[in-house]
Amino acid sequence: MPRFSLFFAALLASSSALAAVPVPAAPPVNAASYVLMDFHTGRILAAKNDTTPRSPASTTKLMTAYVVFKELEAGQIHMDDKVHISEHAWRTGGSRMFVKVGTKVPLKDLLQGMIVQSGNDATVALAEGVATNACRYSPRTRAWPVRSPPTWTHARPAGRRSRRSPATAAGP
Repeated sequence: MPRFSLFFAALLASSSALAAVPVPAAPPVNAASYVLMDFHTGRILAAKNDTTPRSPASTTKLMTAYVVFKELEAGQIHMDDKVHISEHAWRTGGSRMFVKVGTKVPLKDLLQGMIVQSGNDATVALAEGVATNACRYSPRTRAWPVRSPPTWTHARPAGRRSRRSPATAAGP
């Protein structure tokens, strides 16, 4: 019995010694803000300006791609579908695919324009095509179950700056 107690005490001492190992400081990261989270525990390992509002930029393009691919998977839309290019999509600034207003462009071409060229016009057209218009698009993105969903309250499809579409690295 004393051997068992000695073994248990040694095990307890070694596990508490391991728990006391200091975590090294985060290395310098050339980013305005970031969060590094342990995938399994959700513990924040490092952060910088994680609650400072930022424009979501191309992160919203990723969410648009996610929604479009989910709709494709569900059979609600198809790669050959033609998407009408609205004046709103055509006028969207920033990086562009240069689609022409009033034309109908295959969904697969708009996806390529959004993903490869980072086209804001293609992204808005896709959002309008999937959700019938960009104003109804934001609630649709929040409806999809994602492990760590973006937490914006008013995401704009192309991620362009807006008082209503701030995001933070840490969420709300």
